[in-house]
Amino acid sequence: MHNFYRTPLAATITILSKLQNDVKNAEFDVVNSLYRKVTHSEFPFDTIAAKVLPQSNYVLLGDEYKADIFVAAFSTTRNPNVMLGTLDETGKNLNSITNRVPEKGMGK
Repeated sequence: MHNFYRTPLAATITILSKLQNDVKNAEFDVVNSLYRKVTHSEFPFDTIAAKVLPQSNYVLLGDEYKADIFVAAFSTTRNPNVMLGTLDETGKNLNSITNRVPEKGMGK
């Protein structure tokens, strides 16, 4: 309502374009900050993607949309060894280990 109430269509399109550019600039700043903090030898990655995990598959009229949104960095050329299991009492060793190898760097 603050941005679009009683504005002509041309102004609305301009405001939407500005908001889209602001989001892209913020995403660029976050990715650059992450890229500067991680060296290539520590964690080699070649792809960065935004991921959205919604809390619900639908939104009813009047409800809020809630989701976890994060930026993920991964390598499509190297397949990491992913181990799933439970930790022992010390919290350092895995019990009941299951190995899974993701496809192109992304686990399914």
